[in-house]
Amino acid sequence: MSATMDIIVVVSAMSDSTNRLIQIAHDATGGEPSPQDTIELAAHGEMISARALKAALTHVGAKAKAITPFSGLWPIIAVDESPQLLSRMKVNEDKPIRICDAATQKLLMEYIVPLLHEKVIPVICGFLAIDPDGSLITLGRGGSDTTAFLIAKFLEADEVIIVTDVEGVLDADPKRVETPAKVKYISTEEMDSLAQSGAAVIHPKALAYKSPHTKARVTHFDAETYEFGGTEISGFFKATLDFCPHPLGLISVVLAGGEERSRIAEAILQVLKEAGAEIHGMASTSNYIGVYLREDQGEAAYHEIHKRLSMESRFKAIALKKDIARVLISSPKFLPQPGVIAAVAKALIAENINISDIITLQNDINIYVPWDDRKRVGVILRRLALDAAFEELSREPAK
Repeated sequence: MSATMDIIVVVSAMSDSTNRLIQIAHDATGGEPSPQDTIELAAHGEMISARALKAALTHVGAKAKAITPFSGLWPIIAVDESPQLLSRMKVNEDKPIRICDAATQKLLMEYIVPLLHEKVIPVICGFLAIDPDGSLITLGRGGSDTTAFLIAKFLEADEVIIVTDVEGVLDADPKRVETPAKVKYISTEEMDSLAQSGAAVIHPKALAYKSPHTKARVTHFDAETYEFGGTEISGFFKATLDFCPHPLGLISVVLAGGEERSRIAEAILQVLKEAGAEIHGMASTSNYIGVYLREDQGEAAYHEIHKRLSMESRFKAIALKKDIARVLISSPKFLPQPGVIAAVAKALIAENINISDIITLQNDINIYVPWDDRKRVGVILRRLALDAAFEELSREPAK
C-alpha cells in the first residue's frame, strides 16, 4: 500500500476462535447461555485480533490504534431487532440488525477521521456494535464484511479490500472442485447471488452498503500486493423495476396424485426446448405445473405438451391462459426485511389488480398480472419502493 493512503483495517477473529468462544459459553452454562453472555465471550476473538495486529503494525514502525467497543473510540452503533443466540457454526448469519446511520457516521467523523489525519492506522473490530443503550451486540456471524463496507460508505472510501484465504472469487467451491478458476471481475449482483447461495467469500448483507464510488476487491492474504489482482467487484445495488416487453401465456398442467412430478416436468421442459420457447417463469405444487412463456408460442406448445402427456397416467388436464404481463421488482433490501411479499400483494390488491402468480428467488419478486394492468402495476410498485426507502428504481415500464 502507498504510504500516502489513509488506511483503516477491519479485523475478524482468528481461525476458529469464535467457534471456541461460543462453545465456552455453552460449556459454562450447561448448554443454556444467554445471548448477551455469548456475545460478550465471542467478542474477545475480534478484540484479540485488533490488539495483535496493532502490535504487529507498531513493531514494523507504523502508527496504529486498536479500536474495540471498550476503547472509548467506538463508532458502530446499531440496534439488534431480534436478539438471539449466535450460531455455533461459522456461517454468514442473517440477523435483523438496523445500523444507526447518523450516529455511526458522526462517531466515525469524531473518532476515526482525526486518527487518519495523524497518519494512525485504526484497527477496528469487525462483527461487533454497540446499541444506543450501550450494550454490546453483533452484526451476526460473518459480519466483519458488513463492518468494512458500512465504514467505507460513511467515510466515502475509495476501495474496500477483502483479504481472505483464497486468491479471489472462484468459479466453484475449492472443497468440491480440484482446480477452480479465479474470476477476475464480477458484478455486485452476481456476487450477491453467489453469497446468497452459500458462497462464503463475502457476507451477503455487506454488499448492500457498497456505494457507487467505492471499488471492492477480494484477494489472498499472501498476495504480493493488495492493490492489484484478486477479484474486482463492480457496481452497486439499485432497486430495479423490469417489465417483460411482450405478453405471456400460462400453460397449466393438472396432475393426479403420485410421485412422478419431476419426470412430467422434465417432459414439459423438453417439449419447450424442442420448440425453442422462451420460458419466463415456472411454478409447481404436488398436482400442478405452470409454465409462463411468450404468448405467441403458447398455442403450439399447448398442443405439443398435450400430445406428449396424454398417455401419462398422472395427467388430468391442460389449460392455456393469455394476456399476462410479468413485472419484476428487485432489491437487496428485500431479503432481510420480513413481509415484503405481503406488502407487494396488499398494495396491488388494494388497487383491484388481479395477481396471477408471485414467484420469488432471493432478491427478485416476479409478479404476473393482466397485460393491460402492467403500467398501473409499475406505478404502484414504484410508489411502494420509494415509500419503503429503497434505492431509485432503474427502469421504466415497457410501452
